[in-house]
Amino acid sequence: MSNLKEVNSLIRSNKKIEVMSLLESLIESNPDFKDYYISYLLCFNSLPNYLGKIASDSLIKSDLDEVLDLQVKLDEIILKKWNNVKFTFCISVKNRSCVNVSWDGVTKNKTFVTSYKKNPMNFQLDLLKNFVKSIVDSKINGICLEVIIVDFNSDDHPPEDWINEIVGVREGIEAKVIKSDEPFSRGRGLNIAAEKATGDILFFTDADMLISKEFLIQSLQYAYDKQKPFFPICYSYYTPYNKEGWIRDEGWGNLVIPKVISEKISWWEKRSWGSEDNHMKDQLGDSFIRAQAAGLYHQWHPEDDFKTKYYSSEKNKFEVVLAVTTYNRLDYLEVFIKTWLSTRNPYYKWHLIINDDGSTDGTIEYLKNINIVGTEIHIIYNNRKGVHEGTNAILDRINKIKPDYVFKCDDDVIFVKKGWDNAYIDGMNEFGFLCNYQTKWRDAKVKSTTDKCISYSSAYYSQGAFLAFNMDVVNKIGWFDTKSFGFKGYGHIDFAVRACRAGFNNINTLYDIKNSPSFITLQFDDYKPALDSERIVNEFKVDLSEDSKESFKDFILKDRSDLSYIPRSSIFEYKKSELKPKLHMIIHNNHIGGAEYVHFNHAYALRTIGFDIVIWSVGSGYYLDKYLSNNFETHYVPNFFEEKDEFNNFANEVEDGNYIYNCNAYNDKLFEKMSYNKHFYYLTIMHSDVEWIIKYQKEFRFFTHRYIAIHNYIKEDLVNAGVSTDKVNIVNNTLNHDFSFEYYENINLELRRKLKIPKDALVVSYIGRVAKDKNLLNIVDLAETVTKQRKDIYFIIVGGKSDRVEDSNYFKLFEQKLLTLQDNKKIIYLGELLGKELEDFYNVIDVAVNLSPSEGLPITMLEQLGKGIYCIYPQFPAINITLKEFNSKLIPIKQRKDMKNLEYSETEINLYSQHILSLNRECISNFRNENIKLAKNKFSSANLARQLNKSILGLGYKN
Repeated sequence: MSNLKEVNSLIRSNKKIEVMSLLESLIESNPDFKDYYISYLLCFNSLPNYLGKIASDSLIKSDLDEVLDLQVKLDEIILKKWNNVKFTFCISVKNRSCVNVSWDGVTKNKTFVTSYKKNPMNFQLDLLKNFVKSIVDSKINGICLEVIIVDFNSDDHPPEDWINEIVGVREGIEAKVIKSDEPFSRGRGLNIAAEKATGDILFFTDADMLISKEFLIQSLQYAYDKQKPFFPICYSYYTPYNKEGWIRDEGWGNLVIPKVISEKISWWEKRSWGSEDNHMKDQLGDSFIRAQAAGLYHQWHPEDDFKTKYYSSEKNKFEVVLAVTTYNRLDYLEVFIKTWLSTRNPYYKWHLIINDDGSTDGTIEYLKNINIVGTEIHIIYNNRKGVHEGTNAILDRINKIKPDYVFKCDDDVIFVKKGWDNAYIDGMNEFGFLCNYQTKWRDAKVKSTTDKCISYSSAYYSQGAFLAFNMDVVNKIGWFDTKSFGFKGYGHIDFAVRACRAGFNNINTLYDIKNSPSFITLQFDDYKPALDSERIVNEFKVDLSEDSKESFKDFILKDRSDLSYIPRSSIFEYKKSELKPKLHMIIHNNHIGGAEYVHFNHAYALRTIGFDIVIWSVGSGYYLDKYLSNNFETHYVPNFFEEKDEFNNFANEVEDGNYIYNCNAYNDKLFEKMSYNKHFYYLTIMHSDVEWIIKYQKEFRFFTHRYIAIHNYIKEDLVNAGVSTDKVNIVNNTLNHDFSFEYYENINLELRRKLKIPKDALVVSYIGRVAKDKNLLNIVDLAETVTKQRKDIYFIIVGGKSDRVEDSNYFKLFEQKLLTLQDNKKIIYLGELLGKELEDFYNVIDVAVNLSPSEGLPITMLEQLGKGIYCIYPQFPAINITLKEFNSKLIPIKQRKDMKNLEYSETEINLYSQHILSLNRECISNFRNENIKLAKNKFSSANLARQLNKSILGLGYKN
């Protein structure tokens, strides 16, 4: 508003040129200034065609006279139109009053301050306080303001401690803070605020907004005058300074709405982030206004700082299963999956379960290649067991996943438009079991309606193509009755009737959501049944006659009128193949690291040689996402070792003859106990010959069938500890299947240009975690020494902060040490680089160094050799075996196997610096092609597959 006051002041002083200049600069620097100025001035016809006159560089005296009386006129109009209208701000919050954040200078679209990437700037953001201050500053005479904050036990600076200081005793403004001891839920907080609101107009909003008077005026025009809900599009700031930004046209989290309309709807209170916004939008249908706001701003804060803390992806998303049974209808199945992907709510955590009943039309091949990023896919192969048993196999899996909601479908379902999942989940707030009814399939009249649902038939005449239900239904009514209904027939009807008996719908008026055909339809044109009626009758002995249907009606409705629950009637089995033994990989960590890289490569290689791989991941992170995106059957089991549900589910999945591959998960005792009841083959991988690891693994030398050692020295130590030499196989580390064994000069030159490094400079680099066991402080010392003594040497450090608790303070020490060298522009810290970004970066490096106190066989070193880089590494046993074949340098360093006295001595560091200072870039550049050729032969993924095949595949046959 200070800008507008300046404009009005200039107008009153009759300074035409200054007025035009200021307005033009404001419009140019702030994209939405024009819109809110129009709203402020022109919507009341105070200055007709005002902006047009600015553009034509003229401002007539009559317009100036009108502007002189602008404030008086505006007050008169407000008192006439909206006198004593109350506007309520509804805010749901936890810890948004004083938010301590760090900024690395990177914004949504560009980097503003590149130096912050190396040394991030720390801020305290008073987000909610700033918002409330802007509300107070935007008070307009005649309009009453009410602020209701629902606080979920904030402990940063609770609103109740400061709200009165900001609002004070001001006429026409009142504020109240409502404390909630419930777990944080944005939707729940907004509903509580709405219940307590006394305003005519409610503004549901986030705690990090800012408003101006223009926004109040615009909101009242839409929500009060037109009685329309208004979803404003705000202006979102890029930086902590809240100056530059962009028009944020995504998201539906801010809503201005008449109270009389808000009383008929409500916000989702269950776990979500963004889903509650979309759900509210769906409830309003098309009856709302969506427009760019005049004077509504979103304050800067780091992306995901709040979502990560209170809405973690695993904990706070709806977990939803989409399940489908299919048989020889690949064309239908492809449409089913395609339309689901284009219409589903992306905020949910989806599981896709597909049960195939022995298709021969290419469906099996299609399922083997299906890959949906971010979706856990479960493929169940049933060989002609029928749709009832297929559904029970799905229910088996649902009982293990324990989702919030389930959609069980036939493969001829087509999803028409977005919002179907929201609508059915909303409908399940009325009825826990819903059954889609297609009047095009069987015509019917409306029998009954509720607020959200509609009934066309009784439960006995239900249609089974699309069922929606929650876990309460599964727990209370159980499975399909395969004993009574066999291969195919009336099992879905019986299931629906039992759901009604258990209280989840109504037997006489079975409900579906309203307008369901607009969301979901079926393959009506040229319908192709999975089985024709003749085969159903002759091959599977299913009686389809009307007499049979009536007899089943009596059986279902009368003969067992007191029956709700049906237990599992047969044991579900996966389809097995002798060529595809099932191998369960237990992985403790799945963040970024060398061991995690190796585990993924092993899983990928094992799958290529015929293993059916199942991943059980205790940790989350980069590689968990990679398993999912590469279509591995993956289970995220953070509580696996508590020996409760997650471990029990795993134990039930492991069958006689399966393999268990322990990948740094330890806890071998649990698996040893499992072997008392089941026969499986147990393998464990060894990445290190550190003393305590050898001592630990020795305890399980009789139980373990195979140790996979990444180098010979581990094998020697295991054998010396008493492990049979036949039990230890050496599988050398290799590189990823898509690693490019090439050097690209054009990428080198481009990156050097961006980093401002001369093309003839010698670039030395360390790549790895910033962790105590990697001696990063010694790395910085080395960088300082070599860059000071030679002008043509640049030193680049690449690596992210370690996730380990013991390294939390070490990263601070590393940052502090870098700060002391900030004037040395030849020492560059780039942070963490991943994937293609890292692979491109290898082209810049001439020399790679490692100063670790103890190492096995680092993956980073293999990648560097694969790019032809000259490596300088400590002469540890496993490194020595590999590196001595390449053009490289081994430094005689004593390995700290006991992991004590980790830092290098000054003498040891000098060995590195002296060798680096002796190097000539032109000379070592000649080694590149030779190193690449040798690395490609030794470290290819094909080589890994051969090693694993020799080590594992024949294990079962030896016994």
